[in-house]
Amino acid sequence: MRIIWTTAAQRKLREIMNYISIDSPSEAVKYGQEIFSRTNNLLEFPDSGTVFQATEHRVIRKIIIGKTKSIFYRIHNANIYFLALHDNRQALKEIKI
Repeated sequence: MRIIWTTAAQRKLREIMNYISIDSPSEAVKYGQEIFSRTNNLLEFPDSGTVFQATEHRVIRKIIIGKTKSIFYRIHNANIYFLALHDNRQALKEIKI
């Protein structure tokens, strides 16, 4: 099993880290490390996220990282696809999955 970041999720991570780095480059690095540390745990426990959305053909899961961050992902063909990264302080309707 491997992790694959969608283009949208990669873009959002870069945007957030660039924004944080304006005030504190070290905090931006810390943010990225926290994301990668927690998401790598999914390689061992891919079903550990809570079910966010389920249809007949796919299940989207969500993990919360440090209260303010959520990652939405799905498992398909032995891969974990990160679909979106979300700041939990924003309205959830802004997520496009």
